[in-house]
Amino acid sequence: MHQTLYRKWRPMTFDDVCGQEHITSILRYQVANAKTSHAYLFCGSRGTGKTTCAKLLARALNCENPQNGSPCGVCETCRGILSGAITDVIEMDAASNNGVDNIRDIRDDVAYAPTECKKRVFIIDEVHMLSTSAFNALLKTLEEPPEHIVFILATTEMHKIPATILSRCQRYDFRRIESHVIVSRLRTIADSEGISIEDDALHLIAKLSAGGMRDAIGMLELCAGAASTDGRPIDTAAAASLLGTSPIEETAAVADAVARHDIAAVFGIVDRLYREARDIGVFWQSLISFYRDMLVCRTVADSAPLLDLTEKQRALPMDLSKKFPLGTLLYHTRVLDETLAVLQRNTAPARITVEMALVRLCDSSLDTANDAVLARLSSLEEAIASGIPAQTAIPVTETTPRAVQNVQPTEEVASPTVSVTEDYGAPPPPDDVPPPWDDVPPPAEAASPASGQGRRQTSPKPAEAAPAQSAKKTLRAFGAWQQVMSRLEKHNPMTVSFLRECKAYTCADDGKFYIRAANAFTAALVTAKKENITQLLSVLNVVSQDRKYTEADLVIENAEAKKTDGYEMIDEIIESAGLSSEENDG
Repeated sequence: MHQTLYRKWRPMTFDDVCGQEHITSILRYQVANAKTSHAYLFCGSRGTGKTTCAKLLARALNCENPQNGSPCGVCETCRGILSGAITDVIEMDAASNNGVDNIRDIRDDVAYAPTECKKRVFIIDEVHMLSTSAFNALLKTLEEPPEHIVFILATTEMHKIPATILSRCQRYDFRRIESHVIVSRLRTIADSEGISIEDDALHLIAKLSAGGMRDAIGMLELCAGAASTDGRPIDTAAAASLLGTSPIEETAAVADAVARHDIAAVFGIVDRLYREARDIGVFWQSLISFYRDMLVCRTVADSAPLLDLTEKQRALPMDLSKKFPLGTLLYHTRVLDETLAVLQRNTAPARITVEMALVRLCDSSLDTANDAVLARLSSLEEAIASGIPAQTAIPVTETTPRAVQNVQPTEEVASPTVSVTEDYGAPPPPDDVPPPWDDVPPPAEAASPASGQGRRQTSPKPAEAAPAQSAKKTLRAFGAWQQVMSRLEKHNPMTVSFLRECKAYTCADDGKFYIRAANAFTAALVTAKKENITQLLSVLNVVSQDRKYTEADLVIENAEAKKTDGYEMIDEIIESAGLSSEENDG
């Protein structure tokens, strides 16, 4: 009958246990000197040897001829325990026997003396699955069992064990087995079983096993089937395909495409994964692991001991990490983590979710989050420090239609002033204090009160072409305007209710900040009190980290007046392209 490799190669002595010498040495000493405890607790991740050591300890306690604290494996007792013929060693799975009745049965069996062995050993695996009442039933027996009874508890989730149980056991923490130890063991098994596999493939298996020897041997057995089919040695690519993961070369290609801002290459890689029916979630975890390796290479001088890679593979994250500033790596890692959480929730198609995340990584200007802004600033700082022109540090994306891009911007058209009427109750500005917008022409003379008007309205002058030597105006939408509103609402909620109807722009030419109100009424309410402007500037300077605005930099425009002055509904698109209304009308 065929037996799986991890059962066939299960350690028969404490010396065969890999990577847990800090535990096996103590257990051998206790057995050799008859200083064993009545209760043990073995905790650690899966596949690290907890159950194996529990069975070894049970045989060593009853062995007729122990060898340096380890069972001999040849005496009648050792062979009887291995075959299951001896009933004095009871193994119970608490995952399926977690009720109080199961523990009561054990408590009743404790009273009986062993029939064939020196001691009766109870091995309770996955003990954290016991119910609260079951733990309470076990408590007294575990504290003061008879001399011939030994309890060995094993768990992968030690934090779920009650403190009253922990205090009554000797606790042993099983560590994750290091990769080189797993590779050495796998090489021994492969050579003995006639499995042809390369060392790089064994390193990949060791990394995927996450420190668990049982998982590693199971993956080796999976690869053994392919090796025997075609007769060729299993390399890294074949092992990755069989195990459903991505080789490091594939994740390095994605990181390199992101560094080059090559969105087409990113879509091509994801499309290949989709066509091959690969698990995109597994690929994403491999990409996160590769970014972790790049972060280590970027921040640690001697990163080799911290990288679970071969010497040849180590060059990939080391070389690619030089293409990313530290701030960009941190921003990318956060996006990868957030996307993994979305993939695990299954709230959206995996392919679309991954593609959108990779596009954000390729062009951080598409993301207005603080991390994205800091990543762009980090790129600029590194470009300036290295002498590279700043405009090459961040990719330029096409956001304007080509038909508009090919037209040269015209000269700036003077913006009309915002009129304030008597009905609004706004105080007129002092004569000796100029308005905050000093580049706006003076308003036309107000209408006479006797003209039948209920209020005095200042009508704007017709727009005139600016002189040839005047600067050209290019307005860009201020993406953090809603963030400004959220902060300002804590101090001035009434003004914010009107500002939410306004649109905000920044001018790259004169450095000013433009607020376009929906109508004259809104503009008048915003400018009615000086404290409104002061609070607005204070919050604006907190949100906008690239520069500080003063009152002279703030321009409040009346969109309603601009429409009557020849501005059409598409004037925002025209201004974003650097065109004026006059040229558009022409």
